Amino acid sequence: MKTKRIVNQVLFIFIVLALGTSVASAQGPQPPHPYPTVSPQGPPDFPLEELELGKPFSPDLLSDEKSSSDVESVTLGSPGFVFRYVDTFGVTEEAYPASTAYLNRPDGLFMDGSDNLYVTEERGCRTLRYNSSGTNTLSIGTAGLCYTDDYIFSGPLDLALDGSGNIWVADIYHRVAQYDSGGTLLQTLPEENSWESGSDNTHFDHVYGIAFDSSGRMFVADRWNHRVQVYTFSGGAPVYDSTIGETGVSGSDNSHFDQPHRLVVDSSDRLYVVDHANNRVQQCTESTGWSCTAFDSGLSYPHGITIDRSDNIFIADSDNSLIRKCTPAGSCTDFVTGIPGWIADVAVDSSGNVFASDWTYHVVREYNSIGTYLGIFTGTVDTPYLADTTRIYNPSGIAVASDGSIYLTERWGYRLLKLNAAGSQQWTVGEAGVYGADNAHFGDYWIGPEGGLALDSSGRVYVPDSGNHRVQIYNSNGTYNSFFGSYGTGNNEFDGPFGISINPTTGDIFVVDRWNHRVQVYDSSWTYKATLGTTGVSGSDSTHFNSPGGGGC
Repeated sequence: MKTKRIVNQVLFIFIVLALGTSVASAQGPQPPHPYPTVSPQGPPDFPLEELELGKPFSPDLLSDEKSSSDVESVTLGSPGFVFRYVDTFGVTEEAYPASTAYLNRPDGLFMDGSDNLYVTEERGCRTLRYNSSGTNTLSIGTAGLCYTDDYIFSGPLDLALDGSGNIWVADIYHRVAQYDSGGTLLQTLPEENSWESGSDNTHFDHVYGIAFDSSGRMFVADRWNHRVQVYTFSGGAPVYDSTIGETGVSGSDNSHFDQPHRLVVDSSDRLYVVDHANNRVQQCTESTGWSCTAFDSGLSYPHGITIDRSDNIFIADSDNSLIRKCTPAGSCTDFVTGIPGWIADVAVDSSGNVFASDWTYHVVREYNSIGTYLGIFTGTVDTPYLADTTRIYNPSGIAVASDGSIYLTERWGYRLLKLNAAGSQQWTVGEAGVYGADNAHFGDYWIGPEGGLALDSSGRVYVPDSGNHRVQIYNSNGTYNSFFGSYGTGNNEFDGPFGISINPTTGDIFVVDRWNHRVQVYDSSWTYKATLGTTGVSGSDSTHFNSPGGGGC
């Protein structure tokens, strides 16, 4: 199957050989604009292509049949930049050390008939299986490596087992993938170019949930197409059967969904759909066609759902920090309240114990059948992974000092790193994989530190902290110095600063204010001087920008 990469974990260092010019800055891929509600979202959808570097002219390139006069008549270009590969800092396709003792944003849960718990790790981009004792017995994917490939996920959000025990994973960009019980890939839907979104019957736009009924039909929640797709199987391959909802049309009546999330089917083959943006769960049944009715409402952006052996329904009422329990007749009560983290999904074992994926604190929590907290089943509180000094997680910005020291940021690692000229880590700022708004953290869920970094004449490091709409400033030893900016459209405000550059002669600071479609100019004392572009207005003429990225002086 074809591969489309969307996150690169390796920092390639090139040395400029001509004109004695040093590398100043670089930038990573641009993120999509944040969605208005707290909803998991993967990296941007673009192919990673290798650059073919320029080569110096060589007479060996000429044919042996050419005369010496022909050789002499070749005019070389003006002297310029010529690059050669020198070294690699980071470990190729290894974002951080893999360990199943840590969960990087646990999301979807599924419990099989043998009480094996399956966990989709959204930011870790893995599908994991744990037995009833909490021992890991299967891992599909590579920790922190996120793109679309046979054994790589762009952001797994849910999973389910079919009647043969095969594992089906709902992968955010934009596919479902089937594996056997040992983790061997069997097929994907769509089969080719599955990273491409679509609204026909074999494509999806942001896959969020998956479930099977007793006859083996497969249900797929197609979020941004606002529908649930139904498939039967022929020769093991899924065949489109029907659509529940209206493709591309959201709504709040019983015949529409608004961003359907996870799904579950009861013993009577009634389908329950988490109707996320409508703050409800819909129950759907089939007679001459599909019809749905509200099963539970008054929720706050619910995400997850599961069912026990008695057809009781459990709902992850995520923004209310609680789990709802509903009888088959639709009588619903709060099962667990006051959960410390943000619960993404739920699962129930054969003894009635309830498991909740705590996305905020990177753990799966366990409760008994009456809602008493039993503790953490798997994961480590507030620790998505353990970083080491050799790996770089999703590098975004880079700057090189006059002494060869290298400063770089990790977009999803939420850190600022300093390496010496040989590539050895000197210090870090930030907590690996954890975002925040204080002086020692960067970013929010969608965006970490983004775009190009800059160094001023005093050696201070300027970091565009896009998720917090500010520029963070650190001294050359990694200690905090100051910051400027906040959210807004004013002269000292930003909406997603994405790059920064400093004029080496004047000390003027240029901040790329991406979603305000402008570049803000400040003097070396961080006092506002000017705006390039028109605030809040995108355009393609010479006086406007359209979501500008990085830059340099």
